[in-house]
Amino acid sequence: MLGNLKPQRATDRIVQYFSQWTIGASGAHTKTTGVPGTGFASVAETAAGKYTITFSDVAIGGLIGLQLIHWPAADAEPLILAPTDDVYSASAKTAKYEAWAIDETAAQTEIPSGDKVTIIATFLETK
Repeated sequence: MLGNLKPQRATDRIVQYFSQWTIGASGAHTKTTGVPGTGFASVAETAAGKYTITFSDVAIGGLIGLQLIHWPAADAEPLILAPTDDVYSASAKTAKYEAWAIDETAAQTEIPSGDKVTIIATFLETK
């Protein structure tokens, strides 16, 4: 009986930014053609396996989610991409992530040239 259902209400409003990046030499990230990446200014490698995302805009409520997907070449081992604990700075508009090779000995590693990375950042729209 549909008459007994109560209306659903959202209590938190969010803003999501989606982007995809093609990895070049020395871990350089370039926005993938055809994926605008609105909300993202750049992604830079700061050390082997360590990256800083700079947003062009951020929502008032702060970053509440950061999803990272590695797209390796065919028949290549995928890397684990994970945000770090000091993930977000609202004043600098930055977030950080790391790339890890998970095999017999886990180690941070550079994302191979030619691979792609999808980044999905979720912000609360208001405080």
